[in-house]
Amino acid sequence: MKQLMMGFEPGPQVQADYNNNPIVATVGGKYCEFRSELEYRWAMYLQYQKERGEILDWEYEATNYDFIEFGYTTIPKTYLADFDVTQLDSTIIRQECKGKLEAKDVAKFKRVQQHFPGDRIELVLYRIPQSGSKGAAIRANALRFVERIINAEKVFQTTRNEVNYEVPWY
Repeated sequence: MKQLMMGFEPGPQVQADYNNNPIVATVGGKYCEFRSELEYRWAMYLQYQKERGEILDWEYEATNYDFIEFGYTTIPKTYLADFDVTQLDSTIIRQECKGKLEAKDVAKFKRVQQHFPGDRIELVLYRIPQSGSKGAAIRANALRFVERIINAEKVFQTTRNEVNYEVPWY
């Protein structure tokens, strides 16, 4: 049986470290290989926004930043943004979904800001870390390089009657 690889190292460490459950699904007529349930649910929310006329469109993993051309030899060498969201004024905002934010993620945002200053990034966190925690310190650092941080858990709670966030199981 052929195993579908979605950018993760094979083995249980991915599941244990990040609690990611990859999902293959079609959302709004777009076939996507989501790397996590959070990405899938966020796509469902973006499609809801599109259908309500709040955004023009969204794309999954459409923009890949290559930092090697700027002479970087250390990680991160590349960054694949989760979503490109086209606003009503036709501007594009990159949205990055994270269940757990780490320092290496902030390094990606910093490099985008340094080398692509016109590109806008919003960070979508499943939960906002508690004040005083290590996660809160990393989040505070991320705010230096992203436009805003969105609390996905609250978005999902407030729209749960309008959007079916149930994960498809095949």
